[in-house]
Amino acid sequence: EAATRFRLTTDKTAIIKAQCQTKNVWGCEDLYTGTEVIKGIDGHPVKIEIRYVQQETHTVQRATLPGVKIEGGEDTEVVEMFHSAVMYHFPSTAALKEGFLVAIAKDNPYPKSKTEHVSETGWFHFSRDIQRAEITAGVGFEVHATEDEEEQSYSGNASIEHPSQLFFFKGEANNPPYFSWTVEYPASNKNIAYGGIEFAKNDSNVQWIVKKITDPKSLYKTEYLLNLHIDAAEELKKGNIAMKQLFGFDVDQMAKILDPTNPREGLAGASGLKIVSVRILSPYAD
Repeated sequence: EAATRFRLTTDKTAIIKAQCQTKNVWGCEDLYTGTEVIKGIDGHPVKIEIRYVQQETHTVQRATLPGVKIEGGEDTEVVEMFHSAVMYHFPSTAALKEGFLVAIAKDNPYPKSKTEHVSETGWFHFSRDIQRAEITAGVGFEVHATEDEEEQSYSGNASIEHPSQLFFFKGEANNPPYFSWTVEYPASNKNIAYGGIEFAKNDSNVQWIVKKITDPKSLYKTEYLLNLHIDAAEELKKGNIAMKQLFGFDVDQMAKILDPTNPREGLAGASGLKIVSVRILSPYAD
């Protein structure tokens, strides 16, 4: 436990930060940190903690056309992102009436709300590799062409100067509760690092827990615990199913339509995962 005493002399939000260096369960030196609000403008704010992990690889094979043979040319993209954010949010009366416990955006739709961003830490890396392709085309004569290998990569580190944007809707009669989060920050080679997730309470793979807080010493009355695990390979399957329902064919079937002389399977592939864990502490009863 950490305790402190001080005199508040302004109308700003007072936030205490504590840290403790100790040994973790593996016997290694570790640093544990935490934050809490002592006093806030217009009462106590909502506390939001988010943890996001993305490690995904997507591959696309080159499709062919009748009379065109392609060897190589596989396109592989890898995205890695680890992000952690802590913030305190004072929702406006208008936002609460519309069901938004949290509404944090650059162009704030509720100007009387206020957000204190405590930390934005993380790392992003993107890479793309297109293999060398040998192309042979022609009927009765052959034309050869070569496409050279292409490589691209960039990375960046998150900072408090580029804070998260976040919405938490508690739901109403015809609209289920939902959560959305995005973050952007500069990356190398003049690129932009991007991470984001959006899901509703009734979506598959979503764990949405609401707990009533009964501790009389707590500033909060309700705790929301949201967790989502997305498997990239499963998402690709769902995407192919949706594509087939909408257009009548999926990626492999589309390639067969383009070139019935060279039917192929597994043109698109994906592996890896996305994991998001959110904890929201509210000073209001659910």
